[in-house]
Amino acid sequence: MNHLIMCYFQEYILSVVNQQSKKHELIEELIRLEVEKVKEKLTKHPIWFIDIPRTSSFSISVMMADSLGFPFGKKLEQRLELSPILYNHTHAFAVKYLLGKNFWDTLTTFTIVRNPYTWAASLWHKGVLDGHPDCKFLNFMQFLDVMEVNLSVNILERQNSLNNFTQTDYFMTENNSTDVLKFEDRQGIKQYLNKLGLEYTNLLHLNKSNNVNYQLSQLEKKKVEDIFAKDFELLGY
Repeated sequence: MNHLIMCYFQEYILSVVNQQSKKHELIEELIRLEVEKVKEKLTKHPIWFIDIPRTSSFSISVMMADSLGFPFGKKLEQRLELSPILYNHTHAFAVKYLLGKNFWDTLTTFTIVRNPYTWAASLWHKGVLDGHPDCKFLNFMQFLDVMEVNLSVNILERQNSLNNFTQTDYFMTENNSTDVLKFEDRQGIKQYLNKLGLEYTNLLHLNKSNNVNYQLSQLEKKKVEDIFAKDFELLGY
């Protein structure tokens, strides 16, 4: 799937969800046809993984794609067929909007979260490696300062960038019933996936960032605690 096409649908869907744009008849018809295709597959396999960045989401998505095929997967894996409306790291509220509340409620939804200290550091380090403008020339504390400003904007008005959302932003919805697994609990993840009929493989947990040895200062820890207070509370860290 052409990356530009996926990005276009991504921006359109989010702009409609937050009521910044009016619906376009032709685009809505294309989305309707795609939603029907996705629903047909999800009716057979009523599972949805909400992939939060830097939590082994890549390996989980690839595993699900290998087991279940469309619409699971990652755009970087050329062998996988993706849906243009369900881009990487799609927020739960956007999927719920596309599929409809009633259908969404029939799905078993799960996600993997990570300790906010290591998650934030991993997000920053990945941004540095990728040359992201919010990370490329910033140390970790400066990155946190930028992210704090980004997060002060209403969630529906933020640009769709990985550095503009907390972990809970990705999966929390009204009457949320998503199963939350902890990145650090490998055995728990294995048991959960096996219960869904998905085979746990050694590929999981291999896509950690290269900053595993980065030691946060007390000042940095305090900053992370302030910015991600909701994550600490709701995720149980």
